Amino acid sequence: MAITKGHATILHVAAGARQTSFLEEMINSIQPSDDESTLLLQDINGSTSFCFAAAAGDVELVKIMLNKNPNLNLAAIRGNHDNTPLYMAVMFGQKEMATFLYDATENILYQDERTALFFKSITTGLYGTYT
Repeated sequence: MAITKGHATILHVAAGARQTSFLEEMINSIQPSDDESTLLLQDINGSTSFCFAAAAGDVELVKIMLNKNPNLNLAAIRGNHDNTPLYMAVMFGQKEMATFLYDATENILYQDERTALFFKSITTGLYGTYT
C-alpha cells in the first residue's frame, strides 16, 4: 500500500532511510505467497524498494531482500528511467553496493549501459578506487 503521493510504500521509505533492522523484520513477516507481489511494488517512477536500498548503499538489506525470494532476481528489475539498481548505486557513489551488484547484473547489461556505467563511475569518483 502506498504511503506517499509518489506511490512509495513503507518498504521504499525505510530502504531509502537505511532502516535495515526494521525492514528485516518486515521482510521476514511477509508470507511466502505474498513475497513476490510485495517486493515487486513500484513507486510512481517505477522503482522498487530494492532500487531504493541499492541507491542508499545498504548491502545488508539488499542481501536480505535477495534471499527472501532468490527466484525474483531483484537486481535485474529496472527502476526509474529504466535504470538497473546497479546504475542507481553507481549514480549515488555507493562503491560497496556497486561492487556487490555488478556480478548479479553483468549478464543483463547492454553495451551502452556498460559505457554509461563506466562514465558514471568516473564522474562519481568510483572508477579507479580500489580500497
